[in-house]
Amino acid sequence: FGGVAIFIDEEGRDSYPRDEPGADSSLWIQEGWGIGIDMARDVVTEKEEPILDPVLTAEDSARSVEDLFKDASQWEVGSARASVKRARKAILTKPEAVRWVIDNKISTQNSLELRPMEDLARAYPDSAGPLLTTCLTPKSDRWAVGNAAYLCGAIKWKPSVPAMMALLDDKRVEKSHRALLNALGQIGEVAASPSVAKFIVSEKERNRLASIGAAKALGDSILIDDLIARLDDKQFTVRSAAIEALSRFGSQVCESLVRYLENGSAGYPELGLRALAKILTADKNDTVLDPATRRRAVKAIERALESDQPALRAEAVSSLYRLGKGKTRERIAAKMDLERDPVVLAAYARAMREAGE
Repeated sequence: FGGVAIFIDEEGRDSYPRDEPGADSSLWIQEGWGIGIDMARDVVTEKEEPILDPVLTAEDSARSVEDLFKDASQWEVGSARASVKRARKAILTKPEAVRWVIDNKISTQNSLELRPMEDLARAYPDSAGPLLTTCLTPKSDRWAVGNAAYLCGAIKWKPSVPAMMALLDDKRVEKSHRALLNALGQIGEVAASPSVAKFIVSEKERNRLASIGAAKALGDSILIDDLIARLDDKQFTVRSAAIEALSRFGSQVCESLVRYLENGSAGYPELGLRALAKILTADKNDTVLDPATRRRAVKAIERALESDQPALRAEAVSSLYRLGKGKTRERIAAKMDLERDPVVLAAYARAMREAGE
C-alpha cells in the first residue's frame, strides 16, 4: 500500500526493467506514491568474500538440535556468516528438529528464530503442518498462534484453514487476527473468503490492510464490492491497498469500477480511475477484456478530463496518455494548452517523460 518511501541507489551503473520508470542516474516517481533516486556517483566499497556451500562433517551431525538451532538463529553477517550457513544446513538433516522447534520455539518473539523454523517447515511440510495446526487454538498464546499461522502460510498448509477461520471469530486471539488473515491469503483457499470479508470493514486499519492483502491473494469475485467500497476508506493506506487488490481481478472488476465512477457518490473517484487504468494497461493486447467493456471503461476515463476536480483530471491525463496513442495524445495536448492547474500540468509532464517524449 502507499506510504512515505524513497529508494536511493548511490553506487555504480545500473539497469532497470524496460517497462519501469527507473533509469540510471535519474529521479522518478512511481505509481504516484514512490520516489526513486539513482545518483550519478561511484562509491568504492570493500567487497565481502562469498561463503561457499558448506560440506557437512560427522561433527556437524553429532551436534544437538538445540545447539544447531542457536547458531542457525544468528544474524548471517560478518564473521558469523559461515557458522550460520553451516548450522542452517545441518539442522535440515534432522527431521526430529521439526517437533523440537514447535514444542520449544513456537511462541518466540525473535524474528531471527523464525528463519530456521520456516526452513524446517518447508523441508518437512507433512510433519510440520499437523503439529502447527494443533497450535491454532485459543488456548495458545498470541505469539504461538501468530507464528503457527505464519508458518502454515509459508508452506500453504490447507488443512489449517478451518482452524484459522474459527480463530477469526474468537476475540480471545484478537491480537493474532492480522497474522491469520495474512496466512489465509498465502494459502489461497477461497473457502476462507467469507471470513476475510468480515475484516475488510474492521475498525482497525491493520486488520483492513491484512484482509485486503488476503482478498488480493484469494482473487475471489465475491470480495470485489467490499474492495471497491474501500476506495472511499478514511485511511489513505487502505485506499491505496484497495487499488492494488482490485487490479488483481482484471476484467471481472471493470464493470463494477465503471458503475462506481458513474454513480456520482465516490469520495475519491480518481482512485477508481487509477484502478481501472491499471487493468486496461495490463491488458495492452486486448486479449482479456471484451471490446464493449474496454470502450465503456475508456469513456469513463475520458469523461474525467472534463471534471472540475484537478485530481480527477490529473489522473485522467496520466491514464489516457499511457493507454492512448496518436489522436488521443493530440487531444490531451490540446487540452493542456488551456490547462492552468499545476497538479494536472505536472501529471501531463510526467506522463510525457515516462513515454519518452
